[in-house]
Amino acid sequence: MSVKRWSRRMVASVSLVSLALSAVPSSAGALRLLPASTQVTAVYVAVGASESVGFQPTTAQPQGVRTPFGYASVAASILRVNNPGLVAEIIGCPGATSASALAGDHCSQGVSQVQQIISLANAYPDVPFYVSLDLGFNDLRPCREAKFKLSGCVESAVADVRINIATFVTKLRSAIANPLHFVGLTHDDPFLVSALMGGRPDLSALSIDAVNQLNRTLNSTYPTLGIPEVDVAALFSTGNTTTVTYPPFAAITAEQARVCDWTWMCAAAPFGPNIHMNDAGYAVVADAVVRALRSVGLR
Repeated sequence: MSVKRWSRRMVASVSLVSLALSAVPSSAGALRLLPASTQVTAVYVAVGASESVGFQPTTAQPQGVRTPFGYASVAASILRVNNPGLVAEIIGCPGATSASALAGDHCSQGVSQVQQIISLANAYPDVPFYVSLDLGFNDLRPCREAKFKLSGCVESAVADVRINIATFVTKLRSAIANPLHFVGLTHDDPFLVSALMGGRPDLSALSIDAVNQLNRTLNSTYPTLGIPEVDVAALFSTGNTTTVTYPPFAAITAEQARVCDWTWMCAAAPFGPNIHMNDAGYAVVADAVVRALRSVGLR
C-alpha cells in the first residue's frame, strides 16, 4: 500500500472518530472523555507535550492549537468502544520537557504532571491506571536554538531524559496504590525534510542526529523500567532511505515521504512547515498506542 493511500485511509478513520468526540467537554489542564453517569472502570492518562494533546496549525494560529484529534484522544475514543467506563485524562502541555513534567509548567499553574496523576489516583481509588509517556523531544530545543554550537548539549539533554523518565515512573510507582501500567513513546523526526523545505542542510543533519540519539536513549530506557514501547520512529519508517517518487520533489526517501504525509512539514503556508502531526499521523500513532495499552491489560 502506498504512503498516500494509507494516509487517506487513516484520515477516513479519524473522520469517524471525530463524530464520537464532537461533544467532548474540556477542563483546565486536561481533556476528559466520559459521561458523568458512567461507572469508572479504568483511567488512561496521556503524559507529554504538544503532540500528546493533538496540536495542529490553523490559518489563524500557524504555530498550532490544541485539537480533539491527537493520538491520545483518538486512542481513548477507540478503547471506550469496548470499555465505556474508561476515563481519559490528557494532561500534556505544549512545550513540556521531561524536567517540566516533574516540576510543573504553565498549563497547570505549576502543578507537575506527576502530581496531577497522583491526585487522579486519589480521586479514583482502586481503579487501574494506564499511562502513556511521550517526553524528551522538547529537551533538545535549547540545542536546536543554539544551532548545535553548545558542546555536549545533546548528550546532556538525552542523559537528563533518561534520568527524568526513570524518576517520573519511580515516583508514581511509589506514590500510587492503584494498579499502574505504562507504555512509552519514541519520536518521529520532522526535521528529516527540513533541508527539502529550505532549511540549512548542516543544521538539518545535526538535528536528525540529535533525534536519533534521543530515540536510542528511549529504546534502552523503557525496557530497563519494564515499560512496553510504542516505536513512533519505526511507524514513520525512520531510517528507511529507499528512494521514492513524491511530487513535487523529484525523489525523496521513504522516511521523508512519511513525514510529508503524516505531519505538516511539507504543507504550504500558513500551515507549514510545521513539525506537528496531521490527522493521519495522529491516527497511525493512536492505533499503535491502543495496541500497546491492550498489551498491558486495558481492554
